[in-house]
Amino acid sequence: MTPIRFLAVSLIACNLYAQAPAKPAAPPTRQRIQDIAAGVVQSHMSWGPELNSPGATLAVMETSREGGTVTFSLRATGLPKDKIYALFQWPVTQMKPVPALRGVTFDADGIAICAGRTGTCGSLEKPNDPIELTAIPALGEPYRFAVAAEDDPAIKAYTKVVPMPIESVDKACHLRGVVLMPHGILVGVEAVGYPPDTVLDFHTESEGEVHDSKPKSDNTGRYVTAVLPVKAGERVGNVRISAAAGACKPEISVPWSAPVTPASVTPAPVTPVPAAPAPSPE
Repeated sequence: MTPIRFLAVSLIACNLYAQAPAKPAAPPTRQRIQDIAAGVVQSHMSWGPELNSPGATLAVMETSREGGTVTFSLRATGLPKDKIYALFQWPVTQMKPVPALRGVTFDADGIAICAGRTGTCGSLEKPNDPIELTAIPALGEPYRFAVAAEDDPAIKAYTKVVPMPIESVDKACHLRGVVLMPHGILVGVEAVGYPPDTVLDFHTESEGEVHDSKPKSDNTGRYVTAVLPVKAGERVGNVRISAAAGACKPEISVPWSAPVTPASVTPAPVTPVPAAPAPSPE
């Protein structure tokens, strides 16, 4: 196997992807924080088959789980097997996808491999070596991958997986939470299976700070929003999130910790559109 190891979000200390500025900068406004959060959630929700080349699919297959370590392989269909691809990942510690491995090819079964020949990853000593993705995921952390042909980035496919999901089901209603920034400081929430065009009772409570709203599901019974759970002045906590309609009321809980104390903000609703950045070889 050709191993690629990814760090868990809980092991990386960063805040809103920021690096130390050359000079002091004004803190972002509440609206700016909401806009950033909504954009990140929107891009995450859009990362998937809608962005693929026609007829292409990319799937993450879990091959082992031992302790806190999970191992995956990638399998594609509908992508030309005579092409050489770049593999991209989009960690929650980055604002956009980053290259993970170049020279990737797919075998006859569609498994991502390092062929070990000229122009591909791997070595002659280990030809056609399956690529092994190893991670120590945090609760609710997504792993997002994409491949793009090195000579034609329009040939591409996207996929994502949450090895340790945060979700709740009540009757037909399904509520999911995805941690989209380190320490749980941004949670993408997706409610599906609700009656179409229906007002929801959306409730969040984080260490005593409560926000209630009445958004509507879309014409497919889906609602997506960004939740920034950190309570000003607190270092750690949990946010409880529920979305009720009629007789169903699923609820989830997401832990968070605050490297700094951000301003308290209310949930920002998101309209999902295909807005994820398309990976392309540099």
